[in-house]
Amino acid sequence: MLLVERQNTWYENGMYLAPGGIVDENETPVTAAVREVFEETGLVVSKDSLSLIHHYQNELNGRSFDNYYFISRTCSGEAVNKEPARHSAIGWFPLSNLPKNTSEIVYDVLNKL
Repeated sequence: MLLVERQNTWYENGMYLAPGGIVDENETPVTAAVREVFEETGLVVSKDSLSLIHHYQNELNGRSFDNYYFISRTCSGEAVNKEPARHSAIGWFPLSNLPKNTSEIVYDVLNKL
């Protein structure tokens, strides 16, 4: 699983999470996922390779969010940290050996598989 360790953000600093971000205006969640993966990691994921595994709504800091979690079993390119100001590390990890500081959100989503 590809994870990034967040830093200098408003959410989950010091924790490993999957690449992600906000859906821009006039953008679908799938299109946002493709864009965010590329912006953060340099990896290219096709829309057709994405499968929705979990969706939920929550409120954080007075804002409402729709959260979409996708899985892709294929991608192209080499994973690099394209946002070093926001991510202190990036890496591929076996599901059986995720970093100690992996966010509980990741485990919650993996339980949906």
